[in-house]
Amino acid sequence: MTRRSWKNNCPKRHFEEPLQRADGTRLWIDTTKVPLIDEARGVYGVLGVYEDITERKATEEVRRKSEERTRLFFERQNVGMAFVRLTRNG
Repeated sequence: MTRRSWKNNCPKRHFEEPLQRADGTRLWIDTTKVPLIDEARGVYGVLGVYEDITERKATEEVRRKSEERTRLFFERQNVGMAFVRLTRNG
Protein backbone atom coordinates (compact mmCIF):
# COMPACT_ATOMS: atom_id res chain seq x y z
CA MET A 1 0.00 0.00 0.00
CA THR A 2 2.76 2.45 0.80
CA ARG A 3 4.16 2.13 -2.72
CA ARG A 4 0.75 2.95 -4.22
CA SER A 5 0.46 6.10 -2.10
CA TRP A 6 4.01 7.00 -3.04
CA LYS A 7 3.53 6.38 -6.78
CA ASN A 8 0.10 8.03 -7.22
CA ASN A 9 0.58 10.92 -4.78
CA CYS A 10 -2.80 10.07 -3.25
CA PRO A 11 -3.75 9.18 0.31
CA LYS A 12 -5.29 5.85 1.20
CA ARG A 13 -7.62 6.12 4.18
CA HIS A 14 -9.04 3.57 6.59
CA PHE A 15 -8.10 0.22 5.15
CA GLU A 16 -7.65 -2.86 7.29
CA GLU A 17 -4.53 -4.96 7.16
CA PRO A 18 -2.74 -7.53 9.33
CA LEU A 19 0.47 -6.56 11.11
CA GLN A 20 2.97 -9.01 12.59
CA ARG A 21 4.89 -7.80 15.61
CA ALA A 22 8.54 -8.63 16.31
CA ASP A 23 7.43 -11.21 18.92
CA GLY A 24 5.36 -13.04 16.26
CA THR A 25 1.89 -12.00 17.43
CA ARG A 26 -0.51 -10.67 14.80
CA LEU A 27 -2.62 -7.57 15.04
CA TRP A 28 -5.30 -6.14 12.80
CA ILE A 29 -4.91 -2.43 12.14
CA ASP A 30 -7.00 0.29 10.52
CA THR A 31 -4.45 2.27 8.52
CA THR A 32 -4.28 5.64 6.80
CA LYS A 33 -1.27 6.49 4.65
CA VAL A 34 -0.67 9.93 3.16
CA PRO A 35 2.21 10.85 0.83
CA LEU A 36 4.40 13.76 1.93
CA ILE A 37 4.86 16.08 -1.06
CA ASP A 38 7.52 18.78 -1.47
CA GLU A 39 7.24 22.10 -3.32
CA ALA A 40 8.15 20.45 -6.63
CA ARG A 41 5.22 18.00 -6.21
CA GLY A 42 7.62 15.14 -5.53
CA VAL A 43 6.91 12.59 -2.87
CA TYR A 44 9.65 12.40 -0.26
CA GLY A 45 7.94 10.16 2.29
CA VAL A 46 4.70 8.66 3.54
CA LEU A 47 2.96 9.45 6.80
CA GLY A 48 1.25 6.39 8.22
CA VAL A 49 -1.23 6.33 11.09
CA TYR A 50 -2.89 3.22 12.43
CA GLU A 51 -5.31 2.05 15.10
CA ASP A 52 -5.22 -1.43 16.61
CA ILE A 53 -8.58 -3.06 15.77
CA THR A 54 -7.66 -6.61 16.78
CA GLU A 55 -10.32 -6.78 19.51
CA ARG A 56 -13.01 -5.42 17.16
CA LYS A 57 -12.10 -8.00 14.48
CA ALA A 58 -12.27 -10.80 17.08
CA THR A 59 -15.71 -9.58 18.23
CA GLU A 60 -16.93 -9.42 14.63
CA GLU A 61 -15.77 -13.01 14.07
CA VAL A 62 -17.60 -14.24 17.20
CA ARG A 63 -20.77 -12.48 16.00
CA ARG A 64 -20.42 -13.92 12.49
CA LYS A 65 -20.06 -17.45 13.86
CA SER A 66 -23.05 -16.96 16.16
CA GLU A 67 -25.20 -15.71 13.28
CA GLU A 68 -24.10 -18.69 11.18
CA ARG A 69 -25.04 -21.16 13.96
CA THR A 70 -28.45 -19.49 14.36
CA ARG A 71 -29.09 -19.55 10.61
CA LEU A 72 -28.12 -23.22 10.37
CA PHE A 73 -30.34 -24.08 13.35
CA PHE A 74 -33.41 -22.63 11.66
CA GLU A 75 -32.58 -24.06 8.24
CA ARG A 76 -32.22 -27.58 9.64
CA GLN A 77 -35.48 -27.70 11.59
CA ASN A 78 -38.01 -30.34 10.52
CA VAL A 79 -40.99 -28.37 11.77
CA GLY A 80 -42.65 -25.29 10.36
CA MET A 81 -41.95 -22.00 12.06
CA ALA A 82 -43.47 -18.59 11.70
CA PHE A 83 -42.63 -15.23 13.19
CA VAL A 84 -45.69 -13.13 13.91
CA ARG A 85 -45.87 -9.57 15.09
CA LEU A 86 -49.07 -8.69 16.87
CA THR A 87 -50.34 -5.14 16.56
CA ARG A 88 -53.28 -3.37 18.16
CA ASN A 89 -55.88 -1.75 15.98
CA GLY A 90 -57.37 1.52 17.12
